[in-house]
Amino acid sequence: MIKSIAFTVYVVSDLARARRFYEDVLGLTPEGLSSENFQEYGVGGGTFAIGCLPENAPDFFKNRGSSIAFEVEDLDATHARMKELNVPILSGPSDYPGCRMLVITDPDNNVITLHQIKQ
Repeated sequence: MIKSIAFTVYVVSDLARARRFYEDVLGLTPEGLSSENFQEYGVGGGTFAIGCLPENAPDFFKNRGSSIAFEVEDLDATHARMKELNVPILSGPSDYPGCRMLVITDPDNNVITLHQIKQ
């Protein structure tokens, strides 16, 4: 079911300040998606991202700190399995330009994104 870690995200309060730290202090190079509220970095075959939550962000992402996204082979099959196992589903499956995502929680209410890149 899970193929790899798709990305890990840290929520930041000031993207410009955070970018200075991750790029100037830690030496990361911007790679992947970038916007006024979000920046991805390629790190060792994986993706690390930082982002400010927009005003309309779902409540389940607020005040969480960080989250992880696991790449899955078949999001629809994964969604069916999560429903079958009564796993709390917070959002999705949702379509985005380059991917589809399903957001669930673990037993401690940690947010986990299940992610499938569109081919």
